[in-house]
Amino acid sequence: MSKALFVLAAAAIGPTALADFSYADFSSLSDLQLNGTAAQVGNVVRMTVDGVGDQAGNMWHTQLQPLTDGFSTTFQFRCDGVGTIPADGMAFAIQGSGVSELGSGGGWNAMGDIPGSVVVNFQSFWNKVQIIATDSNGSSVYFDEVDFFGLHREEAWTARIDYSPTGNQWQVWLDGSPVISASSDLLSAVSLSGGTSAYVGLGAGTGLGYDNNDALAWSMNVVPEPASLLTLGALSAWLLRRRRLSGSSGL
Repeated sequence: MSKALFVLAAAAIGPTALADFSYADFSSLSDLQLNGTAAQVGNVVRMTVDGVGDQAGNMWHTQLQPLTDGFSTTFQFRCDGVGTIPADGMAFAIQGSGVSELGSGGGWNAMGDIPGSVVVNFQSFWNKVQIIATDSNGSSVYFDEVDFFGLHREEAWTARIDYSPTGNQWQVWLDGSPVISASSDLLSAVSLSGGTSAYVGLGAGTGLGYDNNDALAWSMNVVPEPASLLTLGALSAWLLRRRRLSGSSGL
């Protein structure tokens, strides 16, 4: 299918069905909402600043993402370790309530206690990587963690989180190495828009310890919903037939 055909077909499906995004850095905050202590500093989003305790900052992409057919998200973050007691890391979260949601600081990293959420928490103070799902009261209904030392460092980490609906498989990677996984219907904890979509975000917090906790880059790739694929295929076939009948070499 030509690029022109694909663009027309994708436009007919609509923006939500094929939603995804990519930020090579955060020199632009287009389609992002920042909450709490999160702020743009140059081309990064600094969720918390060194030297200040009890902070909570996060950001959400303002477009709902269709997640139930699978997704992969990759982001770079840095917990620079400059604090006397470095804390508390970075978290990725999924929730359906809206882009103003802000969880607690400290080890929750502004995400871990948001009601109706799924959270992957890179906890630099406790040296843990956690997978959490919460109920409508913000209490954990799923919790698993593994030890992971060295999250606070000057170099950035590259995190990747993959979800496949086949067996409800979740896999978390750091710098290309698998860290923690889950086989559970975690998305059932989230109030999904249309039964398929939710908001995704990144966040960090501080408590007694503190750090410059920065988000440096972020991308999201979702698997198109089956109905969208059918629409795309049908529209592409119609456009190709129309082109043949017209005898045109292109649109």
